[in-house]
Amino acid sequence: MTGTNANGIEIDRDFAAPPAAVFAAWTTPEHFARWFGGKDVQVPLDSLDFIAEPGRAWTAQMVLPDGHTIDWAGEFIEVVPDERLVFTLTDRPAEPVQAQIVIQLTAIPGGTRMHFTQETPGFSPEQQAGVLAGWQSFIDELERIATVNTPSGSYAIKASGSIKFMGAEEVEFISRSPLSLLQQNQSTRRHADRSTRSDSPESPRAAPTLPQHRAR
Repeated sequence: MTGTNANGIEIDRDFAAPPAAVFAAWTTPEHFARWFGGKDVQVPLDSLDFIAEPGRAWTAQMVLPDGHTIDWAGEFIEVVPDERLVFTLTDRPAEPVQAQIVIQLTAIPGGTRMHFTQETPGFSPEQQAGVLAGWQSFIDELERIATVNTPSGSYAIKASGSIKFMGAEEVEFISRSPLSLLQQNQSTRRHADRSTRSDSPESPRAAPTLPQHRAR
C-alpha cells in the first residue's frame, strides 16, 4: 500500500524470523554493519560506535564502491528489546536537524511484522521515493541476516511488505536503486558545491542518498 502525507515514509515488512532475531539485526553492531547501506556499501566495524541504550549517541561510516565515505550520527531514544526501537539519524553530523526513526516489531504466526517510519521534513515526493527505495534495499539485507540462523521450517511464511511514502516540497533527484541514488545525489551535491563555491576544490566526500539526505 502506498500513499502520501507530510510527515515521512513508512514501511511494513513481514519476516520469517522471530522478533528477537529482527531486533538483533537492528541493534547488534556486527549485524548492523552488514546490512546498513545495502549490499554495495561497506560499514567498517572500526568506524561503528553503536550501543543501543537510551540517550546514547551512535556513529557509523559508509564506504561507497568508489571509495568515498559518508559519516552518519544519531542518538538512541527508546529501546524495548524485541519490540520497539526509536533513534535519530543524520548524514550531516555538524548540523542540528536529525530525522527520527521508529521501528515497531510484532510477533505474528510464523514470524515478525515490522512497522518502520522515518520523518522526512522538507522532502519532495520524489526525494521521499528515493529514501524509500534506499531503505527497502537496506531492509532486504536486514531480512537476510535476521533469517540466516532461523531453522528451516520454523518460520515458513513468505516475507511480504506494504509500503507508504509521504510528501512535502522541493526536489532534484529520483532513485532507481540505492547505489544509483548515491551516485545521483553525489553528482547533485558536487554541482551545488561548484555553483556556490566556484573557487573551492571539489569535496572528496560523496553525498548520501539514503535514509535522511535531501538535495538542497
